[in-house]
Amino acid sequence: MGDPSFQLVFLGTGNAMSKLPFNSHTNALLTVHGHQFLIDCGFLCPTAFAHANMSMDGIEAYFISHLHGDHVTGIEEVCFRSYFCLKRRIPLWLPANHFTKYSGIDGADIWENCLRGSLETYDLEVDPPKLLTLSDYADVTLLFEDVPFDFYGLKLELIRVDHAPNRPCYGLKIGDKVVYTGDSTFSRKNIDSWLDSGVERIFHDVCFCNNCCGIHASYASFWDLPEDMARRITFMHLPDNCDGDIVRALEQKHYTFAERMKVYDFAF
Repeated sequence: MGDPSFQLVFLGTGNAMSKLPFNSHTNALLTVHGHQFLIDCGFLCPTAFAHANMSMDGIEAYFISHLHGDHVTGIEEVCFRSYFCLKRRIPLWLPANHFTKYSGIDGADIWENCLRGSLETYDLEVDPPKLLTLSDYADVTLLFEDVPFDFYGLKLELIRVDHAPNRPCYGLKIGDKVVYTGDSTFSRKNIDSWLDSGVERIFHDVCFCNNCCGIHASYASFWDLPEDMARRITFMHLPDNCDGDIVRALEQKHYTFAERMKVYDFAF
């Protein structure tokens, strides 16, 4: 029997404006010994699973990095299907800062500021009819910074990243060898720290604009990184028209781009 391993498969590699089925919003399915952990679930995510002829019913953890629609609003469909069709709650794993009482930030509450408008409805199959709330749809596991957690023997850690000021955002360190930034600005300090710690692959947000509104990592920020660093960085959160001169220039510098449905395999 070989060394224990985990697999990461992107069901989508696109950014918030993606429209093409083959370029759904960036989300990734982490599989450990056959157990599935989904990283982000934007509103195109269920469609991406359908196009791949894959079911979401076996997912054992839904992790939400932050509360922008291309990362969380697919949870609405998942919750409705689970509650009304499968008669069960979904396993929702959330950074504690996605609840206002922990973050203290207005708008940083997944129920009040994101899901309530659609999911707060009545279950008419019970008597008297019941007004549903988050606890009816999901079993919530809260995750905290600096407290590693376990998924079937694989250690994961939250990584706080800079994105939108009023939206706490987290990436993940997966085992000792992989970092998945989620939506993030560029930080040379973070990249140096991760690679110095032995990380072999960084899946990093990228934007093809020059300033990216200050909330994403501009491709220009990576331009002068040395080759040995570039070879360990794979870009995600890509535009639909991910080709052309910028892409070719980055590839010549030995960066790679996340590929939909490619299996990325890593040892523990």
